[in-house]
Amino acid sequence: METHSELTVFLPVDPAWESLHPIERLYLESEFATDDLLRILNWHAVGQGNVVWSESFDPGVNRKFSTTCDHNQIFTAHIVTTMKGNHLEIVTAPEKVIVNDAELMQPDIYASNGVLHTVSSLLIPERSLKLTPEKFLLALNCTNFVSLLHSVNLTSLINDTTAHFTVLALGDDVMSLSDNSDLPERGSDELKRALQYHFIPGRWTPKKMKHGMLLETELKEPGLDSGRQVIDIEVTHDHDLTKDAKVRFGGIGTVQDHG
Repeated sequence: METHSELTVFLPVDPAWESLHPIERLYLESEFATDDLLRILNWHAVGQGNVVWSESFDPGVNRKFSTTCDHNQIFTAHIVTTMKGNHLEIVTAPEKVIVNDAELMQPDIYASNGVLHTVSSLLIPERSLKLTPEKFLLALNCTNFVSLLHSVNLTSLINDTTAHFTVLALGDDVMSLSDNSDLPERGSDELKRALQYHFIPGRWTPKKMKHGMLLETELKEPGLDSGRQVIDIEVTHDHDLTKDAKVRFGGIGTVQDHG
């Protein structure tokens, strides 16, 4: 709030963030999330020239609102526009104040250049927070793997939110165990082919895989008439069959699965 004057922020309380996927939260807590955190702030911030104190939640338009006393009551909503351009409807009912679908928890927390109102949930428009696979990989400490993908211009594999891949990613801790001298040169076609072998089209969870399966990868071989190179799957079970199966891809085991 330091760079804006007369700013009003509807601040979600800590439990509100639990509605996000754990990896989304992990990414937002990382050093790579500055731009996305600013976007989230702008969805919750109002800078209309005047600080919006709770006493100024004047009615503006009619809106049906359910209360414990009467599910058919109609109250009027005060409309404010956030710095992101979306509208927030503030409904003052006898029992509580609602901001969109969130409950106003604590109003009028004074700040040097504005005011904070805490709310019970995030005020992010539906399907607006689109975190890419690249951001998930960064949150999971696969920064070197992401860097290699950038060096061979394969970023479309981790930035297309409509495509679905099972990614066999190398974590920074794994890559740090070797000097990477066995890796092809950065930016080379050989490295590009090797990295494409780490992407399996579709969402393949351990429960969907069976021992002996051959799954097609994103690596297309000229020698196969541009057909896809496959990777073999090994599935083993412990004596305790209640535990998840262990899966190996091309003879290499996984450290952790993230659905």
